[in-house]
Amino acid sequence: MYPIYPALGFNAALGSHILLTWLGGTNPRSIIAMIPAKLRLLFAASVFMAAVNFGAWRTLGMITAYNAPLSVYKPLRLPGVTQPGDNVCLGKEWYRFPSSYHLPTGVSAKFVKSEFNGLLPGDFSQAGDGFGLYPGAWLIPSGMNDENLEDPSKYTQLSHCSFMVDSYFPGTEPTPLEPNYINQTETWEKLSCEPFLDASRTGTIGRIGWVPDWDFIPSKYRRQWGEYCLLGRKVSSN
Repeated sequence: MYPIYPALGFNAALGSHILLTWLGGTNPRSIIAMIPAKLRLLFAASVFMAAVNFGAWRTLGMITAYNAPLSVYKPLRLPGVTQPGDNVCLGKEWYRFPSSYHLPTGVSAKFVKSEFNGLLPGDFSQAGDGFGLYPGAWLIPSGMNDENLEDPSKYTQLSHCSFMVDSYFPGTEPTPLEPNYINQTETWEKLSCEPFLDASRTGTIGRIGWVPDWDFIPSKYRRQWGEYCLLGRKVSSN
């Protein structure tokens, strides 16, 4: 969607210009000129203030509801938490992984098998000399295709995962390929957890924008939450 945002901004500016030009018309033959200027100004200001307020309400709702994937990786930056060669694995949460820039140097993002059967992202090339300038930006990763066909080489074994990113929503049942890693306390421990909006149990208003968690708000309008966590593998005592 991001390529159309400049066009949306341009259309909004053009539309605003057309609206203001129409409201500011002075042609005595037009109907709009018969409306007092102060009333037209009040209407224009009301429209723009409503748009600004709706945008702020929507933005605040998105930040508070879906910010967890940008926050849970912070513990990886703490001294002694990771070491070169560690893998941070993602199963059903693969599509919410923001970027490898959130990981320390030497730590890689890997995928474990989930219910998703399409093509997962590939690793940028780590080639050095002999492949031109910035080969990682143009060399096609192995196993890629233009038909969204699954590539088994994109997966790693769960035993190779030092960390796991997982989510838990009370309204979702786990499956053999998408177990509830958060509750596997004998294997994983929570390093960082953040609330994440449970869209399946939240009404339309709560999904669109910000709704405060105040007691007097009816439950059908309040937002329901799940848990989004970074898990660390427990060290075996044997």
